[in-house]
Amino acid sequence: MSAIVDPLVRILIFLLCCGVAWLPLGIPLMRSIGWSPSKPLSLTDKLKLVASLYLVIPLVLWGYSL
Repeated sequence: MSAIVDPLVRILIFLLCCGVAWLPLGIPLMRSIGWSPSKPLSLTDKLKLVASLYLVIPLVLWGYSL
């Protein structure tokens, strides 16, 4: 059972770290886009958010590998 739980815990920790590291970039970007939960995003706005997430992931991977 531990062989299954350990990778899942590591994946959850990685995703949590990505989310926490992305929030300082994502929240101001969402405000500048003018996004609200009831309003769907346009394709260009989605690409801006995904691109900002892709900028954070290598830093999290680098920190996670230390």
